[in-house]
Amino acid sequence: MALDPMNHLLIDVTFLINELKRKRPPHGIPRVILAYLLHYQDTIQLIYRLRRRIFILPKAHSQTIIKRVLLWDHRLYKEIILLIIKGIFKAEKSTPKERYFLLKIDQNGMKYSNYFSQLHHMGIKTLVMLHDLFPITYPEYSDPNYAIQFEHNIQLSLKNAVGIICVSKSTQNSVTQYVHSNNLTCPPTIAASLAPGFQPRASLQIPPIIKSPYFVIISTIVTRKNHLLLLHIWRKLVDKLGEKTPKLVIIGKRSSECTSTLAMLDRCQQVRQYVIEVTATDQELHHYLAHATALLFPTFAEGYGLPLIEALGINVPVLSSNLAIFREIAQDIPDYLDPIDGVGWMQMIMDYAQENSPRREAQLQRLAQFKMPTWEEHFNKVDSFLKQL
Repeated sequence: MALDPMNHLLIDVTFLINELKRKRPPHGIPRVILAYLLHYQDTIQLIYRLRRRIFILPKAHSQTIIKRVLLWDHRLYKEIILLIIKGIFKAEKSTPKERYFLLKIDQNGMKYSNYFSQLHHMGIKTLVMLHDLFPITYPEYSDPNYAIQFEHNIQLSLKNAVGIICVSKSTQNSVTQYVHSNNLTCPPTIAASLAPGFQPRASLQIPPIIKSPYFVIISTIVTRKNHLLLLHIWRKLVDKLGEKTPKLVIIGKRSSECTSTLAMLDRCQQVRQYVIEVTATDQELHHYLAHATALLFPTFAEGYGLPLIEALGINVPVLSSNLAIFREIAQDIPDYLDPIDGVGWMQMIMDYAQENSPRREAQLQRLAQFKMPTWEEHFNKVDSFLKQL
């Protein structure tokens, strides 16, 4: 859908550039920002924040930077920063004369009191994407100081944004409930499902990195993701099956908040040979996932769950927590379990690990009915929303 030519889209890439500097593979929110850059790369301009000041980079600079950022090569970081600095010098001469809409995919920068006031002063209207409300709805999984800042950011977004993009109907429902329970006002909202963060590749034509059967969990190691349940299960599996125990591949970086999980990873002798931690590029992640017996997703709460649809999209079965959001995006295709049902998870994992597992075969048959969310559908909704606004 074509936008009004007098409307110009902006996107804040400060957080994304900082992630590139840290040499991290793109995950979660960075993946979504990259999808937006790819989709709007021919028309969008970039915003960059420096010393709490907001700069709109010229279109030519923006397009050159986007091409390099989409390569996601940390060796290009210095080149990208030099392009941004050159763009900042020219940005002083760029005074918005048309209608500018900022697509704010992350919350980075909102902690500064002048963030929205600067945008208002520059005549920029903001659409905020909300991924979840976990620090509010599940405060036990967040640092208390972060939870306070997060809720402040949410209230600022509700007050200052002209529209809210929710990544799921479940998130949209959470926002509605929060607004009503706190007597707040809310701008128009839409629910636009996210699509996979990478394109399917022919990974099955390449031999698996791990020869023996294995399961995969894709997530930063934090309490909410429930890695500890799986580690206790693998400890029992080793005691029960010995050398026949399947491997567990954990793809994701560590977090300091879950000391019990890290203690088991570092000091539990039983799991040491059978639990493998890796960091992976997109291509490596896809390769690990494509050859896995199943993706495991025992999380306590999710705003969306990209690994789930990425797995189902390449015909990899999923064992997941029984969450409303997962049923929204995957219907009855995965095998669902309660995230505190350790015995149930262990039995299901043992079942799936069997050669020609009937349960696994049944899910593979259900997978034929899976309808993958697409970025085209997502951006059609976003463009229609922009046109209404």
